[in-house]
Amino acid sequence: MIKFITQPFKKLSTMIAQSSNALSYIIIVIIVVLGPLFFFPVRAMSVTASKGYFAAIITVIALLVAGITVLKRGSITFSKHVLFFLLGGISLAALIGAVFSPSFSMAFWGYGFETTTWLFITSLGLMAVLAYKTIKSYDRIGIIYGGLFLAFIVTAVIQIIRFVAGPATANLGVLGSTTSTLVGSWSDLGIFAGVVLLISVTTLQLAGLTRFAKWVVMVIGLVSGAFLLFMNMNIVWTVLGFISLLLILYLFAFAYWDAESKIYKKEKRVPWYVLTLFIVSLVGIFFGGFFNAFAGKHQNITWNDVRPSFTTTVHVAQKTLGHNFVTGYGPNSFALGWALSKPPAVSGNALADADFSVGYSYFTSLIATSGLLGALLWIVFFAVLAYTILKRLGQGFEHSLDRYFVISLSAIIFFLSFIAWVSVPGTYALILWAVSVGAFVGVFLPKHETTFSFIKDPRASFFGILGVTVIIIATLLGGYIIVRKLASFVHDTRGVLLMSQGDLAGAAGEINLANAYASHDVYHTQLAQLALSDTAKLLAGLTDSNKQVISKQAEQVLGIALGHAKAATTQNPLSYKNWILLGNVYRAAVTLGVSDAVSLAKDAYTEAQKRNPTDASMYLSFANLALANKDTAGAYKSIQDSIDLFPTRDAYLLRAQVQIGQQKWSDVVTSLKQAILMDQGNAPLYVYLGVAYEKSGDIDNANRIYDLIRKQFSDGDAAINQIKSSFSQNMTVTQPDAAGTVPAAAPVKTPVKTPVAPKVKK
Repeated sequence: MIKFITQPFKKLSTMIAQSSNALSYIIIVIIVVLGPLFFFPVRAMSVTASKGYFAAIITVIALLVAGITVLKRGSITFSKHVLFFLLGGISLAALIGAVFSPSFSMAFWGYGFETTTWLFITSLGLMAVLAYKTIKSYDRIGIIYGGLFLAFIVTAVIQIIRFVAGPATANLGVLGSTTSTLVGSWSDLGIFAGVVLLISVTTLQLAGLTRFAKWVVMVIGLVSGAFLLFMNMNIVWTVLGFISLLLILYLFAFAYWDAESKIYKKEKRVPWYVLTLFIVSLVGIFFGGFFNAFAGKHQNITWNDVRPSFTTTVHVAQKTLGHNFVTGYGPNSFALGWALSKPPAVSGNALADADFSVGYSYFTSLIATSGLLGALLWIVFFAVLAYTILKRLGQGFEHSLDRYFVISLSAIIFFLSFIAWVSVPGTYALILWAVSVGAFVGVFLPKHETTFSFIKDPRASFFGILGVTVIIIATLLGGYIIVRKLASFVHDTRGVLLMSQGDLAGAAGEINLANAYASHDVYHTQLAQLALSDTAKLLAGLTDSNKQVISKQAEQVLGIALGHAKAATTQNPLSYKNWILLGNVYRAAVTLGVSDAVSLAKDAYTEAQKRNPTDASMYLSFANLALANKDTAGAYKSIQDSIDLFPTRDAYLLRAQVQIGQQKWSDVVTSLKQAILMDQGNAPLYVYLGVAYEKSGDIDNANRIYDLIRKQFSDGDAAINQIKSSFSQNMTVTQPDAAGTVPAAAPVKTPVKTPVAPKVKK
């Protein structure tokens, strides 16, 4: 009955010849088919970043095509549907927020066109409009479905090969770990599989298929379901279960009810395929861990989705409203709100330094950073969208084909909308959501449009042509900037790769090129850190004989670091890390005897603390500055302030460092025991504690510590000898890192098991 399933692209060539908007429709097909598979073949450039640039480039092409089409026709047609007005309002509100944002470039297009920037939010609206203008028939929706199936088949084959043969196989130069995928993150692959499974089930349930087509769709559905089971995507299964339950109720009660004759026009009322999806969803929710563990015996496919909680996201919204009640901090500013409101309990761990660009979910993050104006527009948009779809579902259907497409496309929109409200989908899933919304309005809703012609009236012609021409020129300029930013991003990824390989000179050259193509605070911070590293190397070789020469060289290199650090704070004053970096540069200048360096460093650290007030580790920057200025009392006070706010391992390690310099070994023992309580799996800390016991004359407890290390850690003797030798020579536990905090001591080989804090004699 529905030939598009078996021959989805058969009519594509005919439509290209007959349709005036064929090129725009081809753009939509490219988005759907190539979106999950697209990447730039640049080593170290993430697939996620590739998707962001892909979306930006597609947006530019679509705008150019639309502008040229308008000039050719001499008129422009607008849809009067409220959804498109709301999308336009959302884009305008985001633009206003970007203009008033403390960091315009981050809000406007970000580092790599992240999904929370103004450019990407606007791209979603443009994709919806493009789909509305071009997808106006069942055949075209069928081709979209066929493209999704085709893209999933390619993705699935690559992923299965990598699972069977190992992640080094079929890595395409950009896929590193087992959980790396062409779609994006591991979660993005799960969402994509969920969409394909949903289409497969609704197609089997509602579409009249030939036997061959039914088997093809069934196999695709089984593969997508197996992917989700072994991936253990609990969120995807939960949303699929909820959607399938709603579908069961709807198919039972309304889908086949004829309002005129008041009879149910279907003999077999049980929707077996959808019912099966609901049951499998329950299996995935409750037993997904079992399937994941079974697959994990062959390859490690565990993946953690760490992001702020809903409560924390609400706190970010409160901070945003406090800054600017109308527009908030602007798009792409969640990291600022997170730094202002994160719990003190995350101090000193990996979450403390994480720059979360999103919170609990994608849409809650947009609402949290958009102020009252943006939040209201988003809420109203989804209320209107839900009402529009439910109203259409309640109007009945002319024939089975109409029923199939309305229900299946509605299910996709609801699925992706729910996912975006409870999770963080990637670039492709969000674009697919926008295309689905536009297609639904274009195919299933009455056409309420207005046409503005600017060729009949000379005045209208002048201003109309001028306006469209300006838009085309602006689009071309935007495309030029995007190309430069892409080149910049590629050079930066190369620089980061060279940095990881130890080629600092090559890294600096690549990052300088990146900064020349498109200046960004990230590049300035990288260059400042490289210069700081060079300064540290120069000072490490300082002797009485070369003091004058080395000091002069260090001052020159430090001047470069200072210039980049200042540029970073200017381009992105929201980032507390930029201010810490500036403070660290001034702190390095203290060791060179630069006047006013102490006060300037304090000012920078104070600015950082304003933007990150709940992190106890911020006080350690002041403590390290005090130590650089030989102010031991000030260092003790700052360390204690950090502990009072929230005790961390880093604070106790830094206090132990100060106490070692004063030869207070009994106090060193106390500080190290506190540090071990917070990091019980760190073998070097136990060695440091053993040495501290030795220095304090407590040989018995020192030997107990060493015995514990030998029992609990592999290569314990080697670790003890190595660290004892280094510790005795340098009389130091560890050194502060570039951020001003004390990092963990380098771990020895994999511990046999995590030991508990040692019990010692009192």
